Amino acid sequence: MDTSTSNQTKFMYLFERISEPIYFSPRGQGEKQFLYVTPLNHLPPNIAKVVIEMRKGIPTDKVESINVSYSSIPYDLTSVKLLPKEAIFSTFNKMHQQCAASLIKIFSGMES
Repeated sequence: MDTSTSNQTKFMYLFERISEPIYFSPRGQGEKQFLYVTPLNHLPPNIAKVVIEMRKGIPTDKVESINVSYSSIPYDLTSVKLLPKEAIFSTFNKMHQQCAASLIKIFSGMES
């Protein structure tokens, strides 16, 4: 498998359990499992303690770790935060369109 397909696969696993935080547990099934490793200093202290305990129980030989990096540039996410996490996205909803447009603007301006 070439690296572009591999990176696409890793990216697609972000959407496997969309309502679950990415630091919660590995994504994927069988031999293809990925764990998104978020820096603990970007998590609230009570969550960071839970994540440390959970990572102890994950077998490292079956799971590929993917480091998640955070941008040092603060972005204005106030419009995106208004959207409830459990809301079902619809391209016909005006608020959803605006949130998607602002996220596209942010992501297209980021370095890869």
